[in-house]
Amino acid sequence: MRDALRRLFVATLADLDVPRALTPALTRFRPLAERGDALLVIAFGKAARPMATACRDALAGARLRGLVVPPEPDAAPLPPFEVI
Repeated sequence: MRDALRRLFVATLADLDVPRALTPALTRFRPLAERGDALLVIAFGKAARPMATACRDALAGARLRGLVVPPEPDAAPLPPFEVI
């Protein structure tokens, strides 16, 4: 049973559309970005990279900085964020 639940969980994570899920929530930050405020993004866990990418894309042109902490070693850059 435990293995079946784990497989279901992993399959569900693989099917999630992070940008589609996050983009509506990120629109509330657009006024801050348009005003020129710097926004700090912190993303960690299994969806850290897709979440940070969704933030960067949804808030294109905003002054962003932040930290992305995926669970596995990840050396691929994701400007303007630091990946550790």
